[in-house]
Amino acid sequence: MWLLYGGTFTLDWMPWATLGMAIGIALHVWIGLASMAAMVSAGKALRGGIKPGLKLSGRGWTIFAGVLLLLFAALWGWEAYQNRHWIASISPVDGAVDVPLDAQVAVTWKGSYDSMGMSIDYADEPNLPIPGGTAASQYGISFTPETPYLPGRTIQVTVEAGRRSHTFTFTTARQ
Repeated sequence: MWLLYGGTFTLDWMPWATLGMAIGIALHVWIGLASMAAMVSAGKALRGGIKPGLKLSGRGWTIFAGVLLLLFAALWGWEAYQNRHWIASISPVDGAVDVPLDAQVAVTWKGSYDSMGMSIDYADEPNLPIPGGTAASQYGISFTPETPYLPGRTIQVTVEAGRRSHTFTFTTARQ
């Protein structure tokens, strides 16, 4: 999993991809074990297992559980917000019609990403190739077709950057 995002740590600092993967797995396992130990200790303390004076009342447990639920909801909400708002601009815009047959597709995003990709297909015939070239930076990606798009066709574009993904469509001009 560590290498799936193409992080600069594993790409620039590690002499072997396997070593980068091993370090990443070890760090994730350690963080998981440390957090589990902290939760067990907190549970013992709240239950009064460590010091008799720290036992929570029913109301105290309700507040504790409410705070934990609020924290998890906030983290989940932030992730959902990021998944919907990571794109800065799209050209042609989603749902555009009468797009020129030689239009360049460009997507820029907020922030920077080390790994990215783009797939461009005809929505009704995904196996029909659309030849062209791509250009990318940390902040966006673009596609320029080698030959004109087929007229009057809906084109579906899927962009991936890091662990985020976004799909949009546009329809080419009928000529």
